[in-house]
Amino acid sequence: MMTKTKIITKIVINTIIFIASIVLYKLNLTTFINNKSFILILLLAAFALLTLFFVSKNNNKINTVIDFISYIATVVATLFIITTFFLMPAQVNGESMEPTYYHGNRVFIARFNVKLNNDDIIVYNQDDEYVIKRLVASKDDKIKLEEYSINLYRILINGEVYYNEYGEYYLLDRGNQLYHDIGLDEYTLKENEIIYLGDNATNSSDSRRFGISSKKNVLGKVIGGIFG
Repeated sequence: MMTKTKIITKIVINTIIFIASIVLYKLNLTTFINNKSFILILLLAAFALLTLFFVSKNNNKINTVIDFISYIATVVATLFIITTFFLMPAQVNGESMEPTYYHGNRVFIARFNVKLNNDDIIVYNQDDEYVIKRLVASKDDKIKLEEYSINLYRILINGEVYYNEYGEYYLLDRGNQLYHDIGLDEYTLKENEIIYLGDNATNSSDSRRFGISSKKNVLGKVIGGIFG
């Protein structure tokens, strides 16, 4: 039964959802927002509000249907707010983060006002494909390529060869974009410039291939996972 109190409560909740979504979007506290999800949240909240105008004083069956529809729309809108602005589940695809994460592992991504630090595992939007990598260098870090053998170079960060936590270093050749971006001179990363690498040093498409990347394309950082 749709009581007056229940109707008012639903109106208040969906109005809050509608306004909160707009505020979060305008504040841009999430580093990378899916605009389609944002629009869907607004449509669901607006739909849940509109259904309440069809509440009948004399027909409880209609009211039951309206109550159910508005409830589902509100729940779905709330879930979209959580996954769009705060916490999003994702699945690891490929071998580039082994042995930290394996193909098929599920992880959780923090998205709200995230402060990124070197060594964080991030989700990055690379040419409209989301990839999970490790942030290894950011603003003011000094990047240099050291010759390892003919046409092969190791990555140095702040004067030291970069090794991942499994003791592996990273090689690239003159065909890689990172080589074209910085050459053999020492390069200091500027504001919003980052370098990301996969933990699988020999099997990862990362900044070696794509070059210096933009922090603006970071979707969020991984805060935990479910293995298997």
